Amino acid sequence: MAGISNPTVDPLIISSLQIHFPQEHNLHAKIFLVEYYNVTTASRWFELPGVRGRWPDPLIPLASLDQGHTFALIDLKEPLTVPPYENRIFYFEFYLPALAQQRIETECKITFITEDKKEFEILLNIQPWSFNLPRCSTVRTAVGFSPQYLPIIHQSLSKQEYDEEALYLSYLHLLALHKIFIFNPYYQRIPVLRDEEGAIEFDFQGFDKLTGAMLEGTLFPDAPPANTFRMPGAEKGLTEQEQRLYYSKLIAHLKQRDWFDYMFYYVMDEPLII
Repeated sequence: MAGISNPTVDPLIISSLQIHFPQEHNLHAKIFLVEYYNVTTASRWFELPGVRGRWPDPLIPLASLDQGHTFALIDLKEPLTVPPYENRIFYFEFYLPALAQQRIETECKITFITEDKKEFEILLNIQPWSFNLPRCSTVRTAVGFSPQYLPIIHQSLSKQEYDEEALYLSYLHLLALHKIFIFNPYYQRIPVLRDEEGAIEFDFQGFDKLTGAMLEGTLFPDAPPANTFRMPGAEKGLTEQEQRLYYSKLIAHLKQRDWFDYMFYYVMDEPLII
């Protein structure tokens, strides 16, 4: 990570940054900006001093550099303003391609350029480790995620137009690249289809296209496949008999596609929300 601090009384405005690699290297690089989000509502569990306010949280992707780049100029879409007595963190992720043979120590120079063309540099020393990370996780884990908050937080950080579905998929992709998978990628409830005679069926197409594709590794071919997911629920308002039908249909559907063993049931473990 590289940080910028501003001890002056005037805002520091960063418009771009440059990355300089030596001539011979086989590193890939990804650059993110750690942005701040203004937390206005405290957690339901705790009311502690300092809970509200600006917290570093979102990782904003800035650039992705393939192997062999010796120089890159990254113009920020929106100039980064660092207020007086604050700091900002850039997160640099360097990695070697799988089974890379060359693992030599490398230096990387980062040059930050301000709006008034002033420059300052940071020198990073990169020491590759001599092992390969496994493509897939050795344990099954899942984390909670609240997609409904993405538009709210995103709009508070940027005024640029965006596609909500594409934004959500970008988050899933970034998490999957780091072997992090959420409870329910398809977070909607499974739709119920009723015919004129009242018979019902369940529409698993949306679930298959998202959660199913992540389990099979086809949604993000450059990322490992997901290895677990939360049991999807059906629409509310079903009778007890209809619920029994739903669970039997769900189990049959998952077993037919060899996904059943990856499912877990989320047992209530937060009594304070009842």
